[in-house]
Amino acid sequence: MTYEVVSPIYGFEKVKNFELKEIDDTFFTLANADDTKPTFTLVNPFAFREYEFDIPDSTVKELEIEDAKDISVLNIMVVGSPIEESRINFAAPLIFNTKKKKLTQIILNEMKYSDYGLSEKISDYIQ
Repeated sequence: MTYEVVSPIYGFEKVKNFELKEIDDTFFTLANADDTKPTFTLVNPFAFREYEFDIPDSTVKELEIEDAKDISVLNIMVVGSPIEESRINFAAPLIFNTKKKKLTQIILNEMKYSDYGLSEKISDYIQ
């Protein structure tokens, strides 16, 4: 599915549309819908850990979220070799409005959400 970027993904401010593809319940790809780059590997954070944060009111408005069931949260993962060396960014989740097909990225306040790092090893969460 193609999502409109309502507020830029940091470092990729010129990308306006992304195509989200589900690999399985845990892994996804997010690719620039208008070009070949960038492409990201995303993960469902809830498959690895407890993960809770407040979505700012401005983001709710920007994404036109009307119901919590329309929200999907995914995190960018840098794939490593072996896979256990992969790293997940829990500090800057991507927020999707699955109904309106809009997305944005938010940066969590590190003082409030100090348990969520920018580059956490996936091996810390898998047995």
